[in-house]
Amino acid sequence: MGVRVLVLGAASAVALAVSPAAAQTYAWAPQSTDTGWASDFDVATQTFTGTYADTLAFDEMPFQYEGGGYFHSHGGGAMFTISAIVDGLTQQIYSSGPVAGDFGLHRIGAISFAGGTVTGIRLQSTSRVSQAFHNFYTQTFTLSVTGTGPGAVPEPATWALLLLGFMGVGHAMRSRAKVRTAVSYA
Repeated sequence: MGVRVLVLGAASAVALAVSPAAAQTYAWAPQSTDTGWASDFDVATQTFTGTYADTLAFDEMPFQYEGGGYFHSHGGGAMFTISAIVDGLTQQIYSSGPVAGDFGLHRIGAISFAGGTVTGIRLQSTSRVSQAFHNFYTQTFTLSVTGTGPGAVPEPATWALLLLGFMGVGHAMRSRAKVRTAVSYA
């Protein structure tokens, strides 16, 4: 019975060891040194140290319009796309369709894409509408893993629990009473 409990404990530790990695949140950096327009642009790519992810979400930031970062069509029904740089290749992961007025990117929700090491996010207006993306000086976005993946790295406490479970199984197997059977021929 004791060995079964220890084996189940070790199995639980293994299951925890392959749980998803924590989400990574990044702040959108200003795109120019001109403080008047540093947070407004038509096309911009935000790059960062790579992180394994398969989901992107723009976080809602309190602001007077549609949040900290929003797209404005300037009355022309313009559209925009969002691309991710995954494993060195740029892949479009979202296309808006015509936008009327202001549209906060947080309203899109979670965008799933083919997972990999993400090193950048690109926002692009499909037509030059003069500073279509507004107020990105406060915008943040989150990259995360929806399931287990190669980027899922267990925390040190998980490794400790895993090691403890295996040590317990080894101890239980070594200290178990040896059963001797006697064979007699009559």
